[in-house]
Order: sequence, then C-alpha cells, then structure tokens
Amino acid sequence: MSTIGNKNVVKGTLVTASDLNHKFSGVTTATTGSLDNLNVRSEAIDCNNIKAPSTSGHASIQTIVLKDIGVHDNGSRPSADPSGAVALTTYNSTVGPDPAPVPISHGSGGGELIKSFVIETGQMIRVHWQVWVEDYPQHGSENWNTFGASTIGFTPPVYPCWPVWLQWRQSGVWSEVAGQTDFTDTIPLAPPFKGGPTTETAATMLIPHGCLYYASNTAGGSGSYTSRSAWHKEAGRMYRASWNYVNTGADLTIEGFRLVIDGLYHPATSGNQAQIVHENGAGGDNWSPAATDNQIQLATVNIAVLLMEQD
Repeated sequence: MSTIGNKNVVKGTLVTASDLNHKFSGVTTATTGSLDNLNVRSEAIDCNNIKAPSTSGHASIQTIVLKDIGVHDNGSRPSADPSGAVALTTYNSTVGPDPAPVPISHGSGGGELIKSFVIETGQMIRVHWQVWVEDYPQHGSENWNTFGASTIGFTPPVYPCWPVWLQWRQSGVWSEVAGQTDFTDTIPLAPPFKGGPTTETAATMLIPHGCLYYASNTAGGSGSYTSRSAWHKEAGRMYRASWNYVNTGADLTIEGFRLVIDGLYHPATSGNQAQIVHENGAGGDNWSPAATDNQIQLATVNIAVLLMEQD
C-alpha cells in the first residue's frame, strides 16, 4: 500500500497550483530523510552498487579503473580460417633432462607484446593469452599406437603435455613473471628430472600432446593399465589462459611480455608435492618416446594486457 495518501489528479479536470502543492506535499512527507544519492538512480547508474564498502558502509563492489591496455596478434591463421592458413610453424620437443624453452616466434612479432607498463604500488596487471594448436605433425593419423610403451606403468597413466608460460622483460632481461617457475628445479625421482611444483605455475598453460584411449579399464600386472587402445591427438583447438599480479612493493616498470614453449612434460609427485617435470628422453618412466620425435604446430597467438587499479 502506498504511504502517500493524497489522491492523484483526476484526468480531464482543471489542475490548479493548490492541487499540485497538495499532492506533492504528501510525497515530501513520505520521502523526507529516506531518499538520497545512494538509493536513487541517476542516469541509469546504480550509485549504491559502485560505491566501495570502505567509503559508504554499504555492501557493494569496488570500483576498478582501467589505466592502460596492450594487445598483440601475430597474424598467423589456422587452416580452418576462411582466408586459409597463414604462417603455421612447427616446434620440436627438446632432449632432456634440462628444459630448453624457446620463445614462440612465428607470425608477425611471434608471442611478444612489447610495450612499457609502469605498475604502481597497489595496481594490478592482468595478462590473457590464447594459442591455436593446428596439428601434431609427427602423427599422420588422428589415432596412433607408436607413442609410449605397450604397458603404462602408472595408475592412473601420466599424460604428456607442452607447457606454454609467460615471461616479462625488465631492464632488457627476460625472466618468468611472479609466481611462475622456470622448471629447472631438480626433482628427486628415478631417473632424475627437472621441473617445478604446481604451486608455482601461476602463468602456465598446459597443452595436452594427446589423450590415451583404452579398450577397457581393466588393470593388470602390478596396477598397470594393459588394455590401451590408442593415443588420440587433440588437434585444431584453441587454448586459453590468464595471469594476474598485484604490486605491493615499489613501482615496477615492465617493458613487455612474451610466451615461451617447451616439451614434453608430464605430471609427477615428489615428497607429497605435485610436480610438472620435463621428460628426459631416456624412457625410464616407462612411457617416454624419443624426445626428438614429438612436434606441435601452432597458428594464431593473441595477448592482451590490462593495467588496473581500485578507484
């Protein structure tokens, strides 16, 4: 029920100043002290919802201001693009045990976004990227049976992958961004591997080299899966990832960002710590192929950088 008791002006009657004053005196009485800039919309903007809790005391969101932006497109296109394939490039896996990442370099500018960003204290920077995987050229068919041993000696089996991770440039030197390992830690496994803990993979995108298909899920031997059907390559797909960093220290100048790739890697556990380790090519883990047998073909690479702060 309305809290304003005055009757509305009747259609077709002559309205006088006294009639209008009588009507709106009721509106004034009902709303005095209850309407302000926090509960009245102004130009379709809900003022209350964009007020910060620390300044208004109301439950709401923080106001985020975009300070700078940078974007990169390497110009490469997959075969599925209407204009046809452009600048497809194949990257080869490296012989271990030491990781040997290479910058993504195909197309125009490769996987580099060269632009200076000054991240002031309290500001946040976000980087989003996507990479199109065109194919795994060493495998001519969609399914193949030449990858790994006939028995996978793990339960569940380990799957090989290609890490793509983010680096930034400071004072002309490229290094891993905050929270990102370079995968050079020595992992105490047999045979020894190099890698890094999953807790330090904040800027890592993992691209699977293939998925293992089984005729059945029966385990044999000492917990090993023996009914493997075939490896299936996951080609013709876009993979996406993102990373963010809040600067709590002194102002930080970043001269650009780039993506690097290496392979093959696989998951492992050491000391109750999940790891991602570089395949050493020795076959000691019972599934490894020769390291130089593996390839991945990439096309489109996009990078977007957003520098933001709370207002």
